[in-house]
Amino acid sequence: MLRVATSNLLEPKNAIDIIKQAIGYRIVDDILRDSELTSIRDLHGRLIAEPVRAPLPQPLNLRSTLDGYAISLDDVVNASEYNPIALRVAGYSRIGDSTVYRIEPGTCIYVDTGAIVPIGADAVIPVENTRLEDDRVIIYKAPPLGDGLALPASDVSSGDLILHIGSRVTPAVIASLASLGYASIKASRRVRVALLSTGGELLEPGSKFEPGRVYDANRYYLNYIFKIMGYDVLDLGIIGDSLDDTINVLEKASRLADIIVLNGGTSVGIRDYTYRALELHGKIIVRGLRVKPGKPTVVGLVRDKLVIGLPGNPRAVINVAESFVIPLLDSLGLPVASSKSEDIDAILALGVKLDPRRRLDLPLATVKSSMGVIAFPVAVESYMVAGLPKADSHVVLESGGYIEAFTRIKAKLLREPYKTIISLVDNKLLDLGKYNARVLYIAADENTANNIIDALANSNTLIVTSDILNIKRNYRILEEAKREIILAKRKECKRIAAYKLYHNIAQRVGARRVIETSRAESAQILYEQGYVDCTIIPEEYKPSEGKIEHIRDETIVLAQLVS
Repeated sequence: MLRVATSNLLEPKNAIDIIKQAIGYRIVDDILRDSELTSIRDLHGRLIAEPVRAPLPQPLNLRSTLDGYAISLDDVVNASEYNPIALRVAGYSRIGDSTVYRIEPGTCIYVDTGAIVPIGADAVIPVENTRLEDDRVIIYKAPPLGDGLALPASDVSSGDLILHIGSRVTPAVIASLASLGYASIKASRRVRVALLSTGGELLEPGSKFEPGRVYDANRYYLNYIFKIMGYDVLDLGIIGDSLDDTINVLEKASRLADIIVLNGGTSVGIRDYTYRALELHGKIIVRGLRVKPGKPTVVGLVRDKLVIGLPGNPRAVINVAESFVIPLLDSLGLPVASSKSEDIDAILALGVKLDPRRRLDLPLATVKSSMGVIAFPVAVESYMVAGLPKADSHVVLESGGYIEAFTRIKAKLLREPYKTIISLVDNKLLDLGKYNARVLYIAADENTANNIIDALANSNTLIVTSDILNIKRNYRILEEAKREIILAKRKECKRIAAYKLYHNIAQRVGARRVIETSRAESAQILYEQGYVDCTIIPEEYKPSEGKIEHIRDETIVLAQLVS
C-alpha cells in the first residue's frame, strides 16, 4: 500500500523519500521504452537508452601534457645547476602530426602539448625549465620518470563503460561523447509535463487588465523551468474554480503527460479543489510541506501519473519549485537542471598530486558508506574528458605537494550520485553494462584496494576484484572468470610496461626501467607501439607480436560486500 502523509507537515527531503517509495523509477522506465537514435546535438532533456562504451582508448598514443623537450633519462641523469647538460634538438613533434620520432643518444625532440611523444623518451621537460642555445637545449635537472607524459588509455580504455542505461545528459556527457567520436546515440524521448493554473481570478499576460484579477505568472515561470530542463511542455491553460473542471482536466492530462503540475487550489478554502479532485479521482501521497511559503503543496497519482499541486502564491511556487520539485525529479532519476550545490564532508579515496603553484578543481564521484561519503577522483588531468560524466561532485584543492589517500575534504555535491560499481581490476571478461550502474575504474595495489573496500563496507556497492589483491573482507560472488597473466617480449627486457596490479611481478623481471600503468591497455599499447621491450598484462590484452610467457593464473570476480 502507498504511504500517505496528510496530517503532519513534512520536510521536503522526507516527502521526496515517501514519493520515491511510492512510484520508484516508473517515469524513467516509461520514457526509456520510447527511445530512438538521436544526434548528440539533440540530447538535452533525454536519458541515455543503451550502454555506451569507449570505442577506442583515449589517448590513443603516448602524448605530451606540456610544451617542452622529450628526453631520455640516460642522457640527463647527472644534470644539475653546476653540471648542465646540452642535448641537440633533433626534431619537432607537432600536435596533429602522426609522425613518431625516435630519440637517439645525446638528442631530444621538441613536442607540443598533446603531440605524440618520441620512442625512447622517459619524460618531457617544460620549456621554461631549460635554455635554448642555437640547436641545443641546456638542461639543469633530470625530471622524474614519466613527467609530462599522458599514457595511452589513461583517460579511458577501449570497452570502458562510459554511460549506463538511464544516465542523464549533462554538458560533460556531450563533451565525452564527442571526444569519443559519437555523432548520435540511442536516447529516450523527453519527459512530457502538463501545466495548468486554477483560479477564476487569473488573466493571461497580454490581455486587458481587470480590477480584482491578476496575471498568471506561475504557469509561465514553470513553463520556463521545465523547458530549461529539456521537457516537452503541454500548456493546458487556465481553468476556473470547479471540482468537475479540475477532475476533467486531470483525466485529460493523465492521458497526455508523464507528470501533471497544477498551481492554485491546494489549500482548504471552499473554492480550493485540487486536493479534493485527487482524493476523488486518484490518490494523495503527500499533503503539506514544512516550508514557508509553500505549505499547502500536495502530491498524488491519477491513473498512475505523478500529479504535483502547488499553491497559487507566486513566491510559494518559486520556493517549492527550487526546494522540492526539482530535487524530487532529480531523486526520481529524471533530467534536471543542476539542482544541488550542497556542501558535503567526504573522504578522498585516492591520493592526489597537487601543482605547487596552482589550485586544482577536481571532479569527484561519490559513494555513501557507513564511514561517510567516499570520494573518488575523476578526470584528474586537463586532457581527460571522456570519463568526466561519472563525476557528481567537485572539490577545489589549494596548491601544494600531495594529499594522502583517506584525507577528509570539504566538497560540493552537484547532482544525485548513481549506483556504482568499483572496478579494482581491468578486464574484458565480465559484462558490467548489464547492471545499469556507473563504473569507476580504479588502479589499486593490495593495500589501497583493501582500504577502499573497508571504507565501502555496508554501502551495497559492487566491486570487481582479483585474487592477487588478497581482499580481507567477506564478499558474495555474483560472477567470476579465470585468466592468465602473461609476459610479452621482443627481446631482453630493458624497458618494461606493467599493469599496476602486477607491479610485484614486474620487479622480479629485472628491467632497467619499469613503467607502471593504471590501465592494462596502456601497457599493451606502449609495447605494441615500440616504447618498451616487454609488458606484463592479462591475457585478453595479448599483443599481436612477440614471445608470450605464462606467469600465473588469476581469478577475477564481480562481488557484493557482506557484513
